[in-house]
Amino acid sequence: MNTKSTKNVARQAGRRLITKMNSKGWKLRVWENMGWHYSIRKGAVTLYETIYMSGEKVYDTLMSSSTPGAGEMYYDPRQKNFTDPNEAYFHQLRVASNHARECLEDIKQSL
Repeated sequence: MNTKSTKNVARQAGRRLITKMNSKGWKLRVWENMGWHYSIRKGAVTLYETIYMSGEKVYDTLMSSSTPGAGEMYYDPRQKNFTDPNEAYFHQLRVASNHARECLEDIKQSL
């Protein structure tokens, strides 16, 4: 495959991923780094789809207060890959919410 066709394959896969999401507002990101890759982003959450050679698809997320790949990250080191992208998304929101509650409690104790 040539570069244009592999980029289009990544775009199509990303668009299919967006259709699997139960919420609206997801944006597609496609980039080249030793092959074409994609992710989708909504607000501060980026969702990644990995397709193994067996055909199995798994999803994981990253939350950033800035643009993808920069800024403060909220990541659960115990996080597993999910077989449902919506479960991965809501898991990440729970992780960030718990982190925010802990930070607010620390702030209250510091006052």
